[in-house]
Amino acid sequence: MADSRVRLVCPLCDAVVSDGPPPAPGACPGCGARFVGDGESAPAAVEQGLSELSVDGVGAQELVNALFTVSPERCRKLGVTIASDEREGFYRWWLFLAAGRDARDQLETLLAESCK
Repeated sequence: MADSRVRLVCPLCDAVVSDGPPPAPGACPGCGARFVGDGESAPAAVEQGLSELSVDGVGAQELVNALFTVSPERCRKLGVTIASDEREGFYRWWLFLAAGRDARDQLETLLAESCK
């Protein structure tokens, strides 16, 4: 039987979100950031995350491009990051958004930053 242990670390505060069973979308125990997605790829996680957050009108591929174009440090400052978990076999991707901010505003700010 394969090990089903999954480790997910919040890219905003470095808190361990999960170290055991596969996580479900929720909030980081360290900083309260929302995390959504659970996709087989970064684009799949972003697309799923946009659906879970009920954010329409933001292009998933444009957002993925921004997440990988804008520096990780700047993404953290903007409060929008993407991370993969660690597990046996194929890992999963998760979109993190800082707590206490409007998701649409965060995403649109990141998109605008990627155009600079």
